Amino acid sequence: MPQYIDLSHTFCEGMQSHPSQPPVEFTQTARIFMEHFHATRVSFGSHCGSHVDSPSHMFDGAHPLVDEIPLETLIGPAKIAKFRKEQKETVTKADILAACGELEQGDRLVVSFGWYPHWRSRKYFDNYPTFTMDAVEYMVEKKIALLAMDTPSPDRPDYSWGEAKRTENHHALMKGNVIIVESLTNLESIPDDKPFELIVLPLRAKGLDGFPVRAVAVCR
Repeated sequence: MPQYIDLSHTFCEGMQSHPSQPPVEFTQTARIFMEHFHATRVSFGSHCGSHVDSPSHMFDGAHPLVDEIPLETLIGPAKIAKFRKEQKETVTKADILAACGELEQGDRLVVSFGWYPHWRSRKYFDNYPTFTMDAVEYMVEKKIALLAMDTPSPDRPDYSWGEAKRTENHHALMKGNVIIVESLTNLESIPDDKPFELIVLPLRAKGLDGFPVRAVAVCR
């Protein structure tokens, strides 16, 4: 029987989000004792919680938008690379090769920095580990399809605000047609010695630059 591992953080009112994102708010719009059913209005930013980035997150007019990302990119066999990185430490090309060998075209790479336990703490968005440019260039060179991680960004925390020079890893990956998935959890639960399938599904939200996802590892 396959093992299903939930890789998404719980989506709830008041959940912490990147400072650039509005708060997550749930507002009850119907109640059993009045309207005879429950309904809720939900308000949130497109890059809150576990989420996918489309290239339009960084480039005007870029595609695919969230609703255009092919399902074959978001679903399929994946590789796991596990590290124990502390604040501001980096994953290099050599680290990736040592963890999972040579990457191949179309790969989905899941990187565990060991950072997801800091979720719900102020530390999560401060000084998290990330990738060196040589690691990013290697992934682009190999034409991987998707990069997922348990940190809030592939860019350094002090380079995460707006300008192109401050989001160079985002830009390089997106120019290389790599779909980015951020802020996953439970990555340490994925076995090292078993093949697994990654499923990352946002809603089919038309025209958006990002959207929360339900991400699952299916281990055979």
